[in-house]
Amino acid sequence: MPTCTLRSINGKNETELIKSPDSEKPFPKLEVADLALWHNWQHYGQLVEYLRMNGIIPPASRTR
Repeated sequence: MPTCTLRSINGKNETELIKSPDSEKPFPKLEVADLALWHNWQHYGQLVEYLRMNGIIPPASRTR
């Protein structure tokens, strides 16, 4: 099964199936790329909430 990089995805191959890093089931290239990008933002959101619950203002939320 082929691998991919974000730059290699285009309108002609976005539905081509590839192996997902966390599953044996193949997924379309575009879905794997979307998961990789948004998953990081989920972790970032969890870190922001953890900081706020502990009385720390996250750097991106601080006024300059």
